[in-house]
Amino acid sequence: MQNGERELIKRIISGDREAYRELVERYQKMVFAVTYRLIGSYEDALDMTQEAFVRAYKSLKSFKGRSKFSTWLYRIAVNTCYKTLKKKDRLMASRSISLDEPIKVEDGRINREMADNKIQAPDEEAVSSERMMLLREALRGLDKEHYEVVALKALGGLSYDEISKELCIPVGTVMSRLYRARRILKDRLKALDF
Repeated sequence: MQNGERELIKRIISGDREAYRELVERYQKMVFAVTYRLIGSYEDALDMTQEAFVRAYKSLKSFKGRSKFSTWLYRIAVNTCYKTLKKKDRLMASRSISLDEPIKVEDGRINREMADNKIQAPDEEAVSSERMMLLREALRGLDKEHYEVVALKALGGLSYDEISKELCIPVGTVMSRLYRARRILKDRLKALDF
C-alpha cells in the first residue's frame, strides 16, 4: 500500500470527511464498473456502489494493508453484489450487458455509453439478452467461494497469486476453485441449451 493511501485511510478513521470524499472520488469509477458488470442494471449498480463504499467505510479499521487497497475494495464490491444477487429471487433485467461496454465519468457523475460497434439487429439483441440472462442465472447459482474466484479472475483480471493473497488461500486452492466453478458453469449452461 502506498504511503498516500495509508495516510488517507488514517485520516478517514480519525473522522476526516474530506478524506473519505477523496477516497470515494479516487475509486468510484472502478467500483461502479465492477458492480455494473455484475448486476447489469445501471440504477442497481449505483446502489451497489454506494453500499460497497458504506461497507468499506465501516470495515476500514480492519484493513491490514496486506493487499492493495483497490483489491480490498474490489472484493467488498464483489461481495456486496453477490449478497444482493442471492437475496433477489427474480431474473435479472433482460438486456444485453457487454463486459467491454465503455463507462464514462463526467463532472463527477457516472454515465454509460454504448459502443458504436455493439449495435445489433433486434433478433440478435433478443438472443444476446437471453444468453446474458442465462449466464447471470448460472453465476447466481455458484456458492460464494466459487463466485468470488470467478469474479476476481474474470472481471477483476487478478492473477492466481493476487487472488490467493486477497482470499488468504493457497494458489492451488484458487486454481481448483476456478476449475470447479468453470465446470459447474459449463454444466449449467449446457443444461440450459446455452
